[in-house]
Amino acid sequence: MKRITIVMDPGDYARRWFGDEKLFDKVEYMEVTALVRYDPSVGVKVVIAEIGMKDGYTLDDLRFPDLVKVVDVLGVRDNTYTCLLKAVAKSRAERRLFGMFDMDFIFDPPGYVDSEKLVFSIITHSRNIGRIIEALRCAGMVVKDIKIQKADFSGMTPLSFLTPQQKSVLIAAKRYGYYAIPRKITIEGLARRLGLSKSTTAEHLQKAEMKIINTLLAGY
Repeated sequence: MKRITIVMDPGDYARRWFGDEKLFDKVEYMEVTALVRYDPSVGVKVVIAEIGMKDGYTLDDLRFPDLVKVVDVLGVRDNTYTCLLKAVAKSRAERRLFGMFDMDFIFDPPGYVDSEKLVFSIITHSRNIGRIIEALRCAGMVVKDIKIQKADFSGMTPLSFLTPQQKSVLIAAKRYGYYAIPRKITIEGLARRLGLSKSTTAEHLQKAEMKIINTLLAGY
């Protein structure tokens, strides 16, 4: 079994599924954290998603496509909405894309989209990779990159060893470009984004980095 990470063009996603090329003027990111239900026979998918809106916008400013319905808003924090979303495939292209999820694989959350990329991971047999890519392309999606790794069923990842706060700060650092080259945000800017002090943000980040390094390089 392989873990396949697929990177796609977010602009195409915004245009095709939201009909809004300026989607990311309003939205910082969307992240699917759990697949609650999937029924390929009727083209229904229910997910829990986190939607981060940019300053000056709320979830009410987001126009969802006809196939997506906000079933419930489970929580709101710092203009980030945790939502229960239901998607029902209607068009041929939508059904074809939904049919991809009937190819004997496991969705491996999270799935993530922002203005630069759309990323999701699945666990499947190597023989399914070509069919999955073809289904995406037939649905009009632009595949930019594919990463293939051996699937890990241990249930433990380097992130498993972090506290919730350390994990949150580390993911935010990655999301806002702290690790980009050149760096897109300073530690001060990251702290402001998180509503934390500079020293607290730096401490959480350093502890998270040290735990991950020690986990990955255990024995060296």
